[in-house]
Amino acid sequence: MVDRTLKVEKGSDYTLSITPDTVHAKPGEKATFNVIASSDSGYSQFVNLMVSGLPPGSTAQFEPSALTPTSQSTLTVQLSEDVAPGFYRITVLGSGIEGKRISATLQIDGQVPSAGAAETTVNYLAAAILGLIVAIVVAGSVLAVKRFRTHRRAKVFCIECRAKLPPGTEFCPKCGTKQTQSTQER
Repeated sequence: MVDRTLKVEKGSDYTLSITPDTVHAKPGEKATFNVIASSDSGYSQFVNLMVSGLPPGSTAQFEPSALTPTSQSTLTVQLSEDVAPGFYRITVLGSGIEGKRISATLQIDGQVPSAGAAETTVNYLAAAILGLIVAIVVAGSVLAVKRFRTHRRAKVFCIECRAKLPPGTEFCPKCGTKQTQSTQER
C-alpha cells in the first residue's frame, strides 16, 4: 500500500528583538535602541525596518535600514526640543514572509509644569499689575494736586486795565499803572 499523507513542514522564518526595553532621554537629545533580526531556520531574505509611535516632532533612523538575519541595526530617535515629557511606546516593524513587530518604551524626562508653578506665575503677574495700578494712581494724584494748587492761586489783575498780572507785580506791563499793596498781595 502507498502512503498518501501530505507532510507540511514549517518554512524558514525570523524573529525580532529590541534592547534595551526602556530608554530615558530629555528633549533635544537622542535615544538609541538596538534591533536584532535572528533566524534559526535558515531565513536569509532582507528584513526592512520601520518604526511607529514616535513622539510628535521627533525623527528616527535605522543604521542599516534593512538587514538579513542574524544581524543588528541601530535605531536612533532624535527628540525635538519641545517634546512633552512622558512615556512613548515605540514599535519596530519588520517586513518578510510574516511581518514582525516588537516594542520598547521611550521615557522622556523633564519637568511637567505643576499647578504650584502656575499659581506662582499668576501671583507674580497679579503683584506686577497691582504695582502698576498703584503707580498710576500715585502719579495721577501728584499731577492733580499740582494742577489744583496752580488753579487755586489768587488771580491778580491790573486795577486800571484788568490785565492778568503775575503775583507781586508793581507796575502793569500793559498800561504801566502802579498797583496798590493789596493788589500785589493777592
